[in-house]
Amino acid sequence: MMAVCTECHSTTWAEGHFTELDKVVADYNKVWEYTDGLLEDAYEKGLISKDNPIDETAEIYHYLVWHHSGRRWRMGASMMGPDYAHWNGAVDTIMINLGAMINDLELREAVLR
Repeated sequence: MMAVCTECHSTTWAEGHFTELDKVVADYNKVWEYTDGLLEDAYEKGLISKDNPIDETAEIYHYLVWHHSGRRWRMGASMMGPDYAHWNGAVDTIMINLGAMINDLELREAVLR
């Protein structure tokens, strides 16, 4: 990718861009690890079943955090779209998808008590 970027940008600029992109991806990875941990914990507690990996609400939101909003977060940053990365990526990942996943799992756990 460095070769592509330096076709138009200086090496200094491209290196700076990739340094900042790595920070964005690291932030996303923290959210992903938390999300993935929630799913594994839900399986262990018997809140959801592994029988079909994308048939329950928590599994669907887990997928959305990785593929849809998470991808927009990472790719928006990689292609210099900070507004897109923030609103369609980070905000959707954390406030909508992760929030809904947490709410679903908390409700399931409350029902089992």
